[in-house]
Amino acid sequence: MSRTVKEKRARFRELHQSGCFILPNPWDVGSARMLESLGFEALASTSTGYAWSTGRPDTLSLGMTCWSTSQLWPTASICP
Repeated sequence: MSRTVKEKRARFRELHQSGCFILPNPWDVGSARMLESLGFEALASTSTGYAWSTGRPDTLSLGMTCWSTSQLWPTASICP
């Protein structure tokens, strides 16, 4: 099920209001899809995980960090 950004934001707010929840950090598109398939309702992002998965130190530029993050969210139907 694909949700709009507005729907994802509303669900993310609901998760915060209901108490604690686990927020995993995918490092690429495959891990984002895997975590979604396991039932997680929200995802965070990890600059270190992305950097290490591409063989780089965690000293990525802001532009590269934004680019890597932008690749994750269109692939997931859950909260970014």
